[in-house]
Amino acid sequence: MSNSLVASLTPFKGKEDSFEFFIKQLNDIARLEKWIETKRILVLKLNLKDEALKFLVSNPKLEDINDFDSLVSRLKEKFCKQPNFEETQRQFHNLKQKVSQSISDLADQVSLSTEKFINPEGSEEENLVTLTEKLKLSKFIEALRPDIRVEVKNLGPKSFKSAVAMAKNIDNAFSGEFNATDSGINQILSQQLDTNKQIMELSERVNAISTQNMAVNSLTEAPSTSSNEQIN
Repeated sequence: MSNSLVASLTPFKGKEDSFEFFIKQLNDIARLEKWIETKRILVLKLNLKDEALKFLVSNPKLEDINDFDSLVSRLKEKFCKQPNFEETQRQFHNLKQKVSQSISDLADQVSLSTEKFINPEGSEEENLVTLTEKLKLSKFIEALRPDIRVEVKNLGPKSFKSAVAMAKNIDNAFSGEFNATDSGINQILSQQLDTNKQIMELSERVNAISTQNMAVNSLTEAPSTSSNEQIN
């Protein structure tokens, strides 16, 4: 598994708010790398830490479970409270992109919240899956920060995945503009510092010349004064 994406998987430590994200990550990697059932179960067990690992070790019967979904259900029963419909609905409707939240993270959050709200049982019924995907698309666009949302709407994405890709490109473009602006400011400041340095150097040279002139004048004045005294 050295070349696998498993290394990027964040272990589940028994905290409810990270369970669904952990399982989604694991399933995505398993689908991408075409794991067999036994490997999914093994990777799941190897990535249980702290309270989750204690639960696994203290329940020998869990070792006999050879079905991935059944093992996930047991863990979910233990560590996840089943929210009521009103709470799920509230969380879904209040979903907005947070300050400094990445597009990828927002997309994962929208995906999980939508599935929990519309299809909590994970049904593969075609109409329900289609409805879930459409709602993911509309909710994702709605949750984006205003400047990115306007641009994504103008492009008119037809699917959730295409909307996410567009939002990432737009976000990167905006970041590039900000970086360019910062670079321009830095260039102006650098030029100003160079100018100030040149002014200081010129001022020092003028002062040095003035000092030299004063010294020369004092030397030329001294003999004339002495001559006058001798004449008198």
